[in-house]
Amino acid sequence: MTREHRLLLSLDEVHAVRWVCGKCGVALSYRLDQSITLPPKCPACAHELGAAAAADYQHLQAFVEALKLALGASRSKAITATLQLEFIEDPAT
Repeated sequence: MTREHRLLLSLDEVHAVRWVCGKCGVALSYRLDQSITLPPKCPACAHELGAAAAADYQHLQAFVEALKLALGASRSKAITATLQLEFIEDPAT
């Protein structure tokens, strides 16, 4: 038998995004109600976080902006449905 653990979050439950350095693990959290510019270098170790893949870095920045816009649309209550994010936990972890 296989078991899945699913986590559903509505947009209203998402309060911040976290940008984590892949080299040293330092994380920066940004509330979605503030201006967000993901830093291109780690503030702790100066590792280049987006220089090698500038297009991918720009896509992540655009995702953050789209998430902020979607949250605003969800809070407007003009739409009578909710959008939820679904996460499936890997059974191996």
